[in-house]
Amino acid sequence: MHHPQRRFVLTALASLALAGPVWAQASYPEKPINFVVPFAAASATDSLARALGQSITEQTGQPVVADNR
Repeated sequence: MHHPQRRFVLTALASLALAGPVWAQASYPEKPINFVVPFAAASATDSLARALGQSITEQTGQPVVADNR
């Protein structure tokens, strides 16, 4: 004898149990965003990266750091 209601309830409970870690996850991003700029500081590329970082900071609310290497 088949029990479709039992199968539905078990599937629903398994789905809720597997969804738990998703609810516990922190919002993205939780750390400052790093832009790696492969050129020297005060170059045109560095200025562009800092301007983009400022725009991204305004949109996301997360700090953006231009890291020259």
